[in-house]
Amino acid sequence: MAQPPIRSTADVPGLTDALSGKADDSRFVGFTRLIIAESEPADPQDGDVWLQYEVNHAPAAFTPTVGSITDTGCTITAVTTDPDADSLTYKYQVLPAATAAPAADDASWATAAALTSPQAVTGLTQLTSYKAHVLATDGELGTVGSSASFDTAAATTLFLDDFDDSSLDSVLWGTSKTATPTITESGTTLAIAGNTASANDAALVYLKDKVLREATTYTVKAQSPDSGTGDAMFLSILQKATAPAIDTAANINNQLRLVVLQNVNDGVQKGRVWVYYKTSGGTWTCWSSGTWNTLGAYAYQGANATYYRAVLETTSTQFRILLKSADGTTTHLTTAWVDWTTVCANTDDMYLICGDPYNNANARDLTIDFISKA
Repeated sequence: MAQPPIRSTADVPGLTDALSGKADDSRFVGFTRLIIAESEPADPQDGDVWLQYEVNHAPAAFTPTVGSITDTGCTITAVTTDPDADSLTYKYQVLPAATAAPAADDASWATAAALTSPQAVTGLTQLTSYKAHVLATDGELGTVGSSASFDTAAATTLFLDDFDDSSLDSVLWGTSKTATPTITESGTTLAIAGNTASANDAALVYLKDKVLREATTYTVKAQSPDSGTGDAMFLSILQKATAPAIDTAANINNQLRLVVLQNVNDGVQKGRVWVYYKTSGGTWTCWSSGTWNTLGAYAYQGANATYYRAVLETTSTQFRILLKSADGTTTHLTTAWVDWTTVCANTDDMYLICGDPYNNANARDLTIDFISKA
């Protein structure tokens, strides 16, 4: 009859010495088979000595999977082919794409016994680039980390036009331009080009759906040119009973209610972003140094030829402006909320426009990556 397997050299007197060439023959007389294996042999025999071992190693490499992406959250799973997957423990977190993951012992990591089932992550920002970071640890043997990049969706997106075909969507957009400038959808961007200070050099696009006083977020991701004279107008609100159209500065300034623009001029003003609106008293008020001021101070020192996201958030009673980085992870400025009742002649005939509405003033070209309404 076979003897019970021996799981340790300490269970056999003299075996340790025998294996090292120092056997004491008076205590150890030999064995039929020496079996070294990860599991019990299938055919145990009398005299067998079975030494069981485990192969210890750091976890195998893996890639986390991000799913169920919404405007504010996602789920994370991590499936590994590691033979010891059942013994692994996990840590995970989601960070803006440009933020490096902290050390493995940082308290910010969430923990999970397993990531084969989706783990929910909440509190994210819409239309923002993130990375999901996951660490897998096998006791003291090592930790392996991996990440997966993703972008959150827009909040209940009413539309997102990324201008990825060759023609402007005439259902969403209207245009107005004089003879020389061009409005071109290239397959990746919408380019408004040829705007100068000369007469007949102006072009704009406008959203056909009017800007209503309701809970809505408009986002324009755009960049100015790197040189020239004038301002690149990222986002403006123009009030007019009929569709927006190129006109003189005197007429356009009577119609404008809100403007986000960037200086293109060489010199001290280059790259500066301005945010201002017209009050019910007919005066312009600009955002600067964390408050609304009389016109004359810029809101943010940016850089030309750099994408920014100009964001207009509206409610039934108020609005505010945000300026964000190209990927949406950094907010450069957030204005205080403004009551609609304090805005000049605020009827429902308000249009969102991008580009140059002036046929006799200095406004510059604009390249737009996407525009969304959510």
